[in-house]
Amino acid sequence: MINKKLEKELGGDIFAQALQIFLYNAEKDFVLMNLYIEAKDYLNAKQLSHKLIGSCEAVGIKKLPKFLRELDANLKKRYVKRDSLTQINSYFEEVKSFLKTEYLIEIQD
Repeated sequence: MINKKLEKELGGDIFAQALQIFLYNAEKDFVLMNLYIEAKDYLNAKQLSHKLIGSCEAVGIKKLPKFLRELDANLKKRYVKRDSLTQINSYFEEVKSFLKTEYLIEIQD
């Protein structure tokens, strides 16, 4: 789920801080992206999906960028499958749970 090589390169403390910042920002971005999709504002949803792809890759999250790339392609076509969005949101919840358990990270407001 997480690229362990990146964790070793950065060191545990810095990596945990990067994950916490990622989680804080991604939580907001996922909420916004879902709202944009619901409102059929595909341009803003696409911008957030693209931002999330880069954020996930920056902290070494492996599988979520694949799902977001598929969503990104569908947003270009102005069409989003409800099942696809549900799968992405569900996987993001798994990532959050993993980070909270494995790295003891909490989202701070």
